[in-house]
Amino acid sequence: MNKDRIVIRQIQHNEAEHLLDASTRYMENLYPAESNHLLEVEELLQPGNHFLGAFIQERAVGCVALITKSSYAEVKRLFVMESYRRAKIGLQLMQEIESLAARNHIRLLRLETGVSQPASTSLYESLGYQHIGPFGEYKADPLSIFMEKSLSPVELVSEIIKRSEEINQKLNVFNFTCFEDALEKAKKAEKKYSDNSNELLPLEGIPLAIKDESG
Repeated sequence: MNKDRIVIRQIQHNEAEHLLDASTRYMENLYPAESNHLLEVEELLQPGNHFLGAFIQERAVGCVALITKSSYAEVKRLFVMESYRRAKIGLQLMQEIESLAARNHIRLLRLETGVSQPASTSLYESLGYQHIGPFGEYKADPLSIFMEKSLSPVELVSEIIKRSEEINQKLNVFNFTCFEDALEKAKKAEKKYSDNSNELLPLEGIPLAIKDESG
């Protein structure tokens, strides 16, 4: 396998057409048409959605998408070329899509996979995804597995801090930060969520940005 550096970034236009074609053939060999729920590139690239690719020497070798819904986002089209599946590219793509979700204040991720893809199911379980029933427009199907993961306040705040520090190194726009305080409050909010506390306040645990235009 090529050991060149893997770059994960947004997919442009038809950069992943070969991956989607290979993914479609793979899924059609595993499941009947009524059990396949594949989205085409036009929908993956719709505003509000995110379509990421893993690139080696500017060629996409893996992809994953995040489709934004009203109260959650759905992970779709995770696929890695067979010759690169030992490089943990699927894991890297999932970690990046979760980071992207956190930066966009998305707390709940859901997905649908199939009973004939145990490696995919194991990956999702290792990342903390839990088995659930059908959601959205899906119907019960003995060939489908439905899963979800809630991103914790600590995960959300940590990702916002990481992104803020990356931006500040380039633009130097933050005169004052309170990252330690934010993390401490996130930990307290997370404990309330885990305890199913009735003391949760509106938007508690969700990072908010405040722009101060005072001179």
